[in-house]
Amino acid sequence: MKLANYLTPEIKVVMFDLGGVLVDLNQDACVREFEKLGVENILDYISKYVQNGLFLELERGTVSPSDFFERVRTEFGILSASDEAIRFAWNAFLVSISKEKLSLIKELKRQYRVILLSNTNFIHWEDWVMKEFSRLGFSVEDCFDELYLSYKMHLAKPEKEIFQKVLDLEGVEASSILFLDDGEKNIQMATQLGFCTYHVKEHEMFER
Repeated sequence: MKLANYLTPEIKVVMFDLGGVLVDLNQDACVREFEKLGVENILDYISKYVQNGLFLELERGTVSPSDFFERVRTEFGILSASDEAIRFAWNAFLVSISKEKLSLIKELKRQYRVILLSNTNFIHWEDWVMKEFSRLGFSVEDCFDELYLSYKMHLAKPEKEIFQKVLDLEGVEASSILFLDDGEKNIQMATQLGFCTYHVKEHEMFER
């Protein structure tokens, strides 16, 4: 994907999703790790785009990590599973961040306001994302002017409210934001609200 084809003169802000766009995901690995712990129906709760039940509560930030671990044990009947074992299984969802993409975003930030809108949670963000940025030689601040994270906003895509909140906080028209996301429902909602959008394909690279 060539960003220049979408960076029309009207675009002032470029908004990236995280998982599936900047972070490669492995849902199968996450499923395997939870199955090792004795969870048989984990696919009823997790997906690449939006979570369900307890996992959605975590992404909305309405349950703390410690309460999340305890409820995973009780709700899934895996009482002997440690916090660290559950943490490991959940973090298995995340594989890698493209250093090339981060370099491009850092360069893009010199000319545009660059923001992140992500359905994520405290565990993924603090345990994995921040550390992976650092390991690659970047800080989050190097790449983004602002972070809009579901667990801090207590909202989640594809709800209309989270997009409207971004517009309110950014103080711009939707048509001035280019939004890149891999979730079809997220793209549909953003398009309905007037954002310029691009539906990122799995493992798709992009260039300036």
